[in-house]
Amino acid sequence: MLHRPIAPLLRALLLATLAGMPPSPAAAWDAARAPRYPDADVRTLETRRLAIHGPGSTGDGSLFTVTLPDGTTAGLAQALAARQPLDPTLSRLAAVGPPLLRATGAGYQVQPDRTIRGPDGRRFVVRGVTFLDYLFVSLETRADYRFRAVPGVAVTGGGSSQSGFEPSVWGAPDGSDMRARIADWAAAGVNLLRVAVEPAVAYTGAANGYPAHWDMLDLIVAEANRLGLVVQWQVANDRAPAELNAAFLGQLRDRYWRSRNVWINTGNEPGCSAGGPSCTDAATWTARQTQYLQAVRGDVTGQPAGTRFTGPVVLNAPNYGEAVDTVAATLANATAFATDPNLILGVHTYRIGEATFGARLPGLQRAWIDAIGTHALFLDEVGLTNDGSVRDPALDPRADPARYPAAPAATLATAYGWTADLLAWARRLSRETAFSGVTVFSGSAYIPGLGVHDPNSLRRRDGSWTPFGQTVRDGWLSASADATRFAGGPFVNLLYNADLALDTRGFPGGPAAAGTGTYDGWISLDGATRIGRAADGTVTLAGATCGRRSAGAAPRSPARPW
Repeated sequence: MLHRPIAPLLRALLLATLAGMPPSPAAAWDAARAPRYPDADVRTLETRRLAIHGPGSTGDGSLFTVTLPDGTTAGLAQALAARQPLDPTLSRLAAVGPPLLRATGAGYQVQPDRTIRGPDGRRFVVRGVTFLDYLFVSLETRADYRFRAVPGVAVTGGGSSQSGFEPSVWGAPDGSDMRARIADWAAAGVNLLRVAVEPAVAYTGAANGYPAHWDMLDLIVAEANRLGLVVQWQVANDRAPAELNAAFLGQLRDRYWRSRNVWINTGNEPGCSAGGPSCTDAATWTARQTQYLQAVRGDVTGQPAGTRFTGPVVLNAPNYGEAVDTVAATLANATAFATDPNLILGVHTYRIGEATFGARLPGLQRAWIDAIGTHALFLDEVGLTNDGSVRDPALDPRADPARYPAAPAATLATAYGWTADLLAWARRLSRETAFSGVTVFSGSAYIPGLGVHDPNSLRRRDGSWTPFGQTVRDGWLSASADATRFAGGPFVNLLYNADLALDTRGFPGGPAAAGTGTYDGWISLDGATRIGRAADGTVTLAGATCGRRSAGAAPRSPARPW
């Protein structure tokens, strides 16, 4: 048979996990609020299948309340956060120590269940885009990576040349175009801007009417903060020496330690700029990322000892950001990582020739899906194509087809279908687990000298949506993308994965031996269980005893569809 926790059991479990709080009849959830909210919030520590369930269209659990033994009432999330460890099954979290940012309004903070809480006290799920591609990073070979040497671009007073993309990417020198673009993305549903930067930023002074690059970065942070957006600085020039990148991370720390909307990504796909062993070697990754993390978390220059950047730090895993499994033991046991209370894994995933996203899931399960709930984790980069080969003719209708050939219609259909399926899966995963969202590459990447956009662009330079952008807008960014249906109606079932739509193990349906994990969150408890989900969503259970109980309900009959 199959077994799932039900509401009374969950209530008792949650009360028991609050340290120093024995179960009490006075303790209760505010269940009366449930009918007002059409979707269910579920947070799961995947490694132990400990779930916290309840209503809340924001997915943050803040609508639960718990009456404490002294008679006071607290939000469930706050009560849990204030009492670590929750129980022996979560003892690993105790080694992390208390989160550095507790109070509502203080900043973004990883929670004990590995979700992320925003300054407003609500759960934060990333809906991000990469922003201002090419503006702050150039990849020409240099004798000294402090200073850009872009051909044809004059060197500024800081010793480095500008990137040459200031007119086309920044726009008006006074920043008015930039402010408008940030506002446009905010209006589209974006809540995080991922901006690539490199050490040369610190050496790029004002020139040609444009401000110094540091001043540009400050404007981005200020405007994003005004509109409630996160800015994630992504240190993106992997060709620069590690010591220089570490020093630049220290400069970012010193400049933005007070900015609650700033996250710092220590390196984009570390070691992978040239491919080869450094891209996949776990030991190389560990040494480099330890160095970078220590730079970000070091004392702020010019401030009292112990003054730190306490905002989220994003790490990309080895092998182009995807192979979390190869450093899982390091993340759990190495002091620099295991004791950092605000560390987030940013994984990268692209289609690599498979016909469907479902065909990719078994590999992703091993690489990083299994880490959800053990670590705070989100998709830090996903796009239509990782090599530029999937080009839609509607993207740049005037482009020379000989130089920029369009992909066959069948290839485009497969790529768009793969993306749509990934985003649907991500929506469900973020609703029902600690998975924390998606950043898409790229917001708008236009190359003036070529007169074309990167095939991953969501918008053209005139602001119109590309075909790929429409897929992402409708499947991830828009409010309507949050709608989830169950049995023809709004999803209100408090049981995790009630309609068996999540199947990250790729369970094919049929018999399941005792102890076998089938669909996400469902485990067979005897060898007589058979379970399946038809294409139309019909779920069938068969066995000696099968089905599951809601509060007070009898088991369903064997072999009957739901």
